[in-house]
Amino acid sequence: MSDILPLVISALEDACSTHTPPEVLARLKAGEDIALEALNLDSLNRFEAIMRIEEELDVELDESDVSNQETVHALAKHLATIAARR
Repeated sequence: MSDILPLVISALEDACSTHTPPEVLARLKAGEDIALEALNLDSLNRFEAIMRIEEELDVELDESDVSNQETVHALAKHLATIAARR
């Protein structure tokens, strides 16, 4: 997960919009485990983050791979499991 967490943080950070509260964005950048819901990503932002993660990890994700995770760290851990299977 150590290699995947920075990727997930970067992809989510790039996908954040003006709807993401500045304090939440600062916590994300600091690597804190925050709720994905707190990022206030709309469907397009979420899609952009997923596409970047898929490209970087060379995997294909279902929406459920992301939507079933509650926090940034849980998402990174889940993605590490998926990446390990390929």
